[in-house]
Amino acid sequence: HRVFAIFATGDLVCTDFDGKRIWAKNLGVPENPYGYSSSLLTTPDKLIVQYDDERRQLLLAFDSASGRELWRKQRKAAISWSSPVKIDLNNSSQIVILTCASVEAYDLESGNQLWRENCMAGEVATSACFAGGRVLVANDNAVAAAIDPVKGEVLWENDEIDLPDVSSPIGQGDMMFIFTSGGVVECVDADAGKKLWEHTLNDGFYSSPVLVGNRIIAIDMKGVAHIIIPDKKQFIQERTCKVGEMVVSTPVPG
Repeated sequence: HRVFAIFATGDLVCTDFDGKRIWAKNLGVPENPYGYSSSLLTTPDKLIVQYDDERRQLLLAFDSASGRELWRKQRKAAISWSSPVKIDLNNSSQIVILTCASVEAYDLESGNQLWRENCMAGEVATSACFAGGRVLVANDNAVAAAIDPVKGEVLWENDEIDLPDVSSPIGQGDMMFIFTSGGVVECVDADAGKKLWEHTLNDGFYSSPVLVGNRIIAIDMKGVAHIIIPDKKQFIQERTCKVGEMVVSTPVPG
């Protein structure tokens, strides 16, 4: 029912589909060496904002209809350029975020921290994904890892594969796929963390892959969309199509 946007100035705005402002507020201009880049996360009744800079690291929940702040968590974390994701378990929902040191989970309703695992490092721009009951993460200068979101325990780690520095991993069932800025595409066994295959394309990825039905769509920096069939044995590219210009943003299936 609404459109939300956040800007590098700290301005947060909600409009209707005609562009009429419903509510707006300013969170303060972030002091960040690369600028602010965390995407907003919406649920049926909440707007979640990961707002990290050098002065403070916040996780905020707003009522999506009114803009009223529901909860805020001041975190002691190394800032990142990652975006929050929501995972749904049997009786609850978690907000999973990455910092430049850890993977953290918070209860959607209360904002209370549920677990934290220190398995990140470097400058983190990738985001987590959720598949097969696991939280999957990967970032350059750190590791690829799977985490049990119920127990908050690392199931496996692997630092002996090519890791992404911008593009987020994606999972389907017992497979995890990684796309790097160097053009390497990898499939990892999500149960054990073992690399199953590797394929190199001509151009790299800043855009994150998305899953549409049983196809992965990944757009490289030259603007070529690769339609890939997930497979544990080999890289299968069904077809490609050209966007017509450079792409560093992530598509949203509708």
